[in-house]
Amino acid sequence: MITISPDYLLKRQFSKIRHSYREKDCILSALGIGMEADPIDKDCLRFVFEEDLKVLPSQAFMMAHPGFWAKKRILA
Repeated sequence: MITISPDYLLKRQFSKIRHSYREKDCILSALGIGMEADPIDKDCLRFVFEEDLKVLPSQAFMMAHPGFWAKKRILA
């Protein structure tokens, strides 16, 4: 049986990571979750077209994720 070490996780120090992204990244993120499904819906087009571009709130989580951080010795 595999168990997770809560003490290790609570004490673990994470290094700061800086990410940058451009319009293309925002558009690709929106396309990846299907925001282009209805090409007539102006609300959806705002996420996949450069003019009046909007960014999905969930993109912050995706862009900030550095990878599977938990794979370094969190198991007891």
